Amino acid sequence: LDGGFVPVDFSDRSRLSLDGVRMLVPEGDIHLLHVLDVPAGAVRSGMELDPADFTGEFGELLAGTGGAHPAIAGPAVETIVRAGSPGRQIVGLAREGRYDLVAMGSARRGGLSRALLGSTAAEVIDLLPCDVLIGGTSPGPEPIRPGPARHAGE
Repeated sequence: LDGGFVPVDFSDRSRLSLDGVRMLVPEGDIHLLHVLDVPAGAVRSGMELDPADFTGEFGELLAGTGGAHPAIAGPAVETIVRAGSPGRQIVGLAREGRYDLVAMGSARRGGLSRALLGSTAAEVIDLLPCDVLIGGTSPGPEPIRPGPARHAGE
């Protein structure tokens, strides 16, 4: 593979997606995209913003995946920040960049929270023009909640 693209929100899911691209695209370029999900009309949709405004966030993300800064040896890393709908921006950049792989995390929402908040991964998966790697953190077991005290023989 020659190039990978990772939409990031600076969460653990983003870190895992970046790890996956680093494994699958060890020599290719990696582009990281952060999308500011702002209301329509607040800024021009698709407007490129200055990645320097997010240097700390991108630096922490890269440090957590084995590269302290984009200039470190290994795949070239480019950081991109845009405003607008995350789904539209991800699909648009994927089509512009002609990537071999898009890797992104999924919050694994279900039920009412998915209906209210949506799923960017589900929104874009059928529209991306390349291979897609979707990962996520395990929601984990249900927490154990103490019940009323019981005594032997009850």
